[in-house]
Amino acid sequence: MKIFRNRFIVGGLCFAIAAVLAFVVLPNILDAKEATINVVRATRDIGAGVQITDRDIEIVEVGAFNLPTNTVYDRSLVVGMYARTSITQGDIFLDTKVTDVRFSTLMEKAEHDKMRLITITLPNVATGVGGHLQAGDIVNVRYFMPEQTEYEYDEELELEVKIDIPPMIVDDPLLERITLYAVENVGAEAITSETADEARVSDRLIPKTATLIVTEEQAQAILYAEYMGKIHLVFVSRGGA
Repeated sequence: MKIFRNRFIVGGLCFAIAAVLAFVVLPNILDAKEATINVVRATRDIGAGVQITDRDIEIVEVGAFNLPTNTVYDRSLVVGMYARTSITQGDIFLDTKVTDVRFSTLMEKAEHDKMRLITITLPNVATGVGGHLQAGDIVNVRYFMPEQTEYEYDEELELEVKIDIPPMIVDDPLLERITLYAVENVGAEAITSETADEARVSDRLIPKTATLIVTEEQAQAILYAEYMGKIHLVFVSRGGA
């Protein structure tokens, strides 16, 4: 009789547990998975340190199940802020991805890595990739060296010999994949993605200088290029990718 009694008890407990799972737990899980909520999502790539505009985001409905607790649901918490890290098109915004301090991430990274900031002149729009560059972009620095004349002493002739060096484009591996800190106009104001959209109607937004995050060795090479040649920036990738 004890065997049957124990079997009845165990069976009853199993039935009770199954009932709870079937009628309470599973419906709640299914309801949670089926629930949706509106979130803020990026409509295009945004580089680190770039100010976020209304055109950069959209409100989309997604499943609420298993979303991070710091997901942003209100567009007003994003517009006007700055990207703390590079954000890819389609990314859902988390509060850790934005900051109210311009270029904070780039500056913090530069300080942490013991890097330097150096500003170069952009003689015309073409040298700065037509005004399409943004903070956080990765660029290569190239420069054009005009024809030069040097003199070397010839021991056999016992006199100085003139040597003409033809013009050339200098492609220095040391100046590859450099992070752009900011692009500035003639008034040294940073040009963001928001103001860049207005460049067609305001020459105040034409880039005149670019500030780069560099090592000490790169800084010296860029200084040489700045004073000896004509610098061109070459776009490599957006947002540090």
